[in-house]
Amino acid sequence: KDAVSPSGQNLQLDPELSWNYELGLRLIQRRWLQLEAAGFLLDFENQIIPPSEAAGAVSGGAFNSGRSRHAGVEWSSSFDLAGLLRASRVSAPLILSYTYLPLAAFVGGVYDGGRLPYAPPHMVSAQLRISHALGLSAQVGVVFVGAQLADKDGTQIASQDGLVGEIPAYATVDARVEYRYARAGLSFYLAGKNLTAQTYIASRAPAGIQPAGFLQIFGGCEWTWPSPRS
Repeated sequence: KDAVSPSGQNLQLDPELSWNYELGLRLIQRRWLQLEAAGFLLDFENQIIPPSEAAGAVSGGAFNSGRSRHAGVEWSSSFDLAGLLRASRVSAPLILSYTYLPLAAFVGGVYDGGRLPYAPPHMVSAQLRISHALGLSAQVGVVFVGAQLADKDGTQIASQDGLVGEIPAYATVDARVEYRYARAGLSFYLAGKNLTAQTYIASRAPAGIQPAGFLQIFGGCEWTWPSPRS
């Protein structure tokens, strides 16, 4: 759908070709510690970027944006205190991940060196999970996404129509509790998303601000048949 406008015009998009490189390390210490780190480089010969109507683009189309380059590091870790203490019936892993993207820029052309749209330099997530052999479990998680730009010109100040401007950083908090009766294959859960009810800007393309992040609370029951222990 990105290659054809709503009126049927062929936008003549070129292939999005890239060379991707990654080098990483992994450390596993029994059942209580796992660490992973990697550096990456993405070298695009042509990157397709959705437009904004502020640039006169046809809604639903996309642009050949030429060469671009991304470079950064990723880190993830899982530390389980219960595993370290050799608690056989309880697990409590704390999972952390972080992506740092200092370079996400156009290479050559009119926008040479400019920051790519929708490429936040920082993304962080943390999640704590606690589970017991009796079938009870709970988890809480936090996700942070750094500020990002919404157009190829790198416009910082938001326009009145919301088509361009910086997308501010935001953070969300989710949680979930569950009870699983393994013998019958039944599980009951209650979950909440964005518990702080923070409404944030998810996108400005192609027609203006798209809000997200509304508070949601829901529950459910799941039945697996045959049950794992049947």
